[in-house]
Amino acid sequence: EQLAQLRQQNPRTPPRLSESPTMGMNSRSPCLYTGVYDDVIQAKPTVSSNLRDSATRQRILQEKKKVQIEYEKDLSNKVKELEIRKSIAEKSKALDPTNTVKIATQQKLKEKIAQQKQKEMEYKEKLDEMKERLKERPFLFERISMETARLSADKSVQKSFT
Repeated sequence: EQLAQLRQQNPRTPPRLSESPTMGMNSRSPCLYTGVYDDVIQAKPTVSSNLRDSATRQRILQEKKKVQIEYEKDLSNKVKELEIRKSIAEKSKALDPTNTVKIATQQKLKEKIAQQKQKEMEYKEKLDEMKERLKERPFLFERISMETARLSADKSVQKSFT
């Protein structure tokens, strides 16, 4: 991923490796003149010219491979350098006293917020418990009527004993 980004950012792109490199204008290859002079009799390539052409092609391919390898090494070195810079920046931030104070205050703030949320949860739980207890308890007028009914029952029981 970083390699692809570096390739996009890097204006110098390596030459593409081709199977058969093109010959320059100073080459003695007879195929260079094909089509340019149609009325000239073309000379047949000799064994030595074929060997010379293949050696030249091989040298050009080797040079292109060297350039490609060098380019890849440069890219990998740049990626490593970026990673090292990132790690150095992170470590320097960790050792920076102003950042440590900021981090400490942020942590304390988070802890206080968490404590406050915990207290709110406990308070809500207590309120819910109180509401449940109140639901189970009879209303005041019900309690009074129950008490008067009990007293009247006690009175009638006592009258019956006397």
